[in-house]
Amino acid sequence: KYPASWAARTTGVDEDVLVEITDKYANHGPSILSFGFGGGEKFYNADVAGHAAVLLATLVGSFGTDIPGWGAGAYVNAYQKIFGAGKLASWPLPDECKTAPAPKASVDYRDEESGIRFMWVQNGGFQQIAGNQNRTNEWAKTLDFVVVQDIWHTPSVDWADIVLPVCSHFEVDEEVGFLRALRGHVLLQQKVLDPLFESKTDFWIDCEMAKRLGYGDFLPKSQEELARFQLDCATDKAIAGITLDEVIASNGVVALKNQPEIARSYSGQTYKTTSGKIDLYYENLVKHDQALPQYEAPCEAYEENPLREKYPLVMTQRRSKYFIHQNLMDATWIRQYYKPTLEMNPGDVSSRGLASGDMVEAFNDRGSFSCECVATEAVRPGMAVIVEGIWSQYMGSGDLQNVTNDAVNPRGKALAKGRVTPFNDTLIEVKKA
Repeated sequence: KYPASWAARTTGVDEDVLVEITDKYANHGPSILSFGFGGGEKFYNADVAGHAAVLLATLVGSFGTDIPGWGAGAYVNAYQKIFGAGKLASWPLPDECKTAPAPKASVDYRDEESGIRFMWVQNGGFQQIAGNQNRTNEWAKTLDFVVVQDIWHTPSVDWADIVLPVCSHFEVDEEVGFLRALRGHVLLQQKVLDPLFESKTDFWIDCEMAKRLGYGDFLPKSQEELARFQLDCATDKAIAGITLDEVIASNGVVALKNQPEIARSYSGQTYKTTSGKIDLYYENLVKHDQALPQYEAPCEAYEENPLREKYPLVMTQRRSKYFIHQNLMDATWIRQYYKPTLEMNPGDVSSRGLASGDMVEAFNDRGSFSCECVATEAVRPGMAVIVEGIWSQYMGSGDLQNVTNDAVNPRGKALAKGRVTPFNDTLIEVKKA
């Protein structure tokens, strides 16, 4: 169904190159299909590529082998240091206190189905977790109440009815802070300095909220009391016997118990499937014609899409060395080296009468934003590239998510991790601002 000639036409990669790659992958291993978090999985039908990758890796014997260098996915070392997590004891709450059910991953939180009327934002910008920002803004206007608990003035703060300024993780109002049991260790947050200005710790805010709801007497009186309980009452064998005093004496880091030094990533694994083996044929996707991976064009970003006459450029988001997602976005000492730009191929820049450094407007039917453009051969013709996570206050105007795709694939409800947000499956046009 998919000969090399078809693949060459579809991808723009020469057929002989595809044949060479296929031969090297299948017959001259060990080989790894390694994909990260920031590109192809932000397309409307990214699950097809993931399914195909697992299928290929299984066919060539990448899983269960004792030879290093085989695998598929984001973490693929055949031999690696295990970084396990331990389960700390949970502080007991009154019987009438229940955990509220979270919306399913397949549900768009902006839909009526989500039932969200009130939003409490902690340490993040809700603007960055969905495409089509203008729709998100209209949804936010319908909420009854918004609280933002953060140290930074993220774009979410501008939507807040109440802002609760928290301190950083270096600032604690007692010597012992939060406890974690992950990455192979028990990890303790310890005080470096007092909370600055009028900021408070997350723990203080939690306790004060509990008091106002009539449950103040049921919570630990201090973070130290909570940390001791979490360790002393833990039933997890990886934590058993580790005390808070030991963690403090070890400068806040103690290795979990019984952790193997080296593990084989795929050897002897069982899976949460009906057979306990790798499923190649997905019974629950038969009705979507994806029981085996079948090629589908993207939602917007495909060559024959009639919409390309109006919006001919595919916009994709990439990472930056200057910040991580949104983190450090407002750091003045970093912003002196970085400013938002839209990167385009020199041919696409010149054909629009533009030059590097021009302020441009990127737009489609969903919305628009403006920033400077940069001509670079690093971007292939027909593409426009921008760094993800940029706050709207640093753009010339608008928000980069104003234009991004938020189409919902009906197959998403059948997927283990829910639907895909197709940020990169987006068509735009660019003109001088």
